[in-house]
Amino acid sequence: MKKLLLVLGIVCLLSGFGFSQSTTLDDFASAVTGWVVGVGYPTISHEAIDGGNSTAGCMQINDGGWSCSVSKTYTAVVTADGDYKVTFYYKNGPLNNAIGYTGGTASCFLRATCGLSQGQVNMQRVKMSNWEALETPFLYGLTAGSNVLIEVVGNTGASAAVDLRVDEIMLEKATPPVVVEANPPSGYIVSGIAPITALPEGGSGTFTKVDFDLDNNGSIDYTDSTPGDGFVYDLDTTSIVTTGTVTIKMTATDSALATGFVIATYGIDNRCGGRIELVQNGGFEDWSGVYPDKWDRLDVDPNGVVNLNPGNVTIEKETAAPKAGTNALKITFSASDPTYAYTMKSNNFKGNLDDYILWYWGKGGADVKMCYFTSNDGATWVSTWHLVNSDSSALLWNMACDTPYNIGLDPLYMCVVTYKYTATPSYWDEVSVTSSGDCTPPPQAAKVWDIYE
Repeated sequence: MKKLLLVLGIVCLLSGFGFSQSTTLDDFASAVTGWVVGVGYPTISHEAIDGGNSTAGCMQINDGGWSCSVSKTYTAVVTADGDYKVTFYYKNGPLNNAIGYTGGTASCFLRATCGLSQGQVNMQRVKMSNWEALETPFLYGLTAGSNVLIEVVGNTGASAAVDLRVDEIMLEKATPPVVVEANPPSGYIVSGIAPITALPEGGSGTFTKVDFDLDNNGSIDYTDSTPGDGFVYDLDTTSIVTTGTVTIKMTATDSALATGFVIATYGIDNRCGGRIELVQNGGFEDWSGVYPDKWDRLDVDPNGVVNLNPGNVTIEKETAAPKAGTNALKITFSASDPTYAYTMKSNNFKGNLDDYILWYWGKGGADVKMCYFTSNDGATWVSTWHLVNSDSSALLWNMACDTPYNIGLDPLYMCVVTYKYTATPSYWDEVSVTSSGDCTPPPQAAKVWDIYE
């Protein structure tokens, strides 16, 4: 079984600078201009005596410990379509490492954003005698004439002072190395005939084959050289073990003969015929009405009580930039909705099963939980599990996955809910909940959630 999945860029660091095309965004030779103060109480100044590279000047950032944030938008600096990253120099500690410094500088990160692409790199929390050169992960697929936003941000909730210098910020165009992502992700549990998909990125952008090495022993067990329908290895887990693990190395080759690989380890569970998929239409490809086909909508309050008259929550089809396929689910809470505003989905929960696993791709201003109920009459939930933050600032897809979880109860119904923490829309795609099969499930457990009845 094969399917074509699309992904955003994967983080990959290079060893140094030296790219084919570069644009100087800021060298701070004589001044600091255009930078905007965000959260916290940072001050920005120009220092002319301690430059990091070609000039003596640099930007100095000071903050008393309130998660400082400063940023600047560089207009129309992308010179040509392609892949880019941002390079820069930084140095922690007060100017000239003043006597009496106690090492309280908070760790910070520099983030570069262009459209839906973002690269972020962390800066260590130590006093430094010398400047260090760093670079962000690649910003993939930028278009000529685009703006680039640069942010320098202290860790959220930091209580230590921020004393930081930044210099020579450059936008560099280059060919990214070949990197590979595994789908399902490493750590996922599979059963039966499990399609393992390799998702290569970077390089020339044209991939000719992927080699799959079962057990990572240097022997190629399968090669997929038909990129049109995705690079997929149909792993027969039943020929390995009933329960256990398997490791697969996936090596991708592009048209320039550049290679990259990923090593993924999967759990195997073939008890009672294998794992049962509990979510229908988890990719949201079917959508004929207000809500996605096979999905329902209701709210749950902080106590887990079902609210059949939910507030101002909008559910829409997202077609502009889904994680995979053509559709995703977009959920928008109004600014007036309470913090604990939920929207949910439940279908075909079998009950009386073990080792529930939730994984999904998400982005935006919400967390996701999986909840279990003992009845279908709006009673409070008996358990909650899995809380994962998505990225509310840049709206980048993030994958969330958990190891097996057994709640030790006998729930009859299940739902997956979003927990609002900002007014930023929340997006879901490729939602999957699986469980070990039970050889003797109770008859009532086969019901779809029917609280509307």
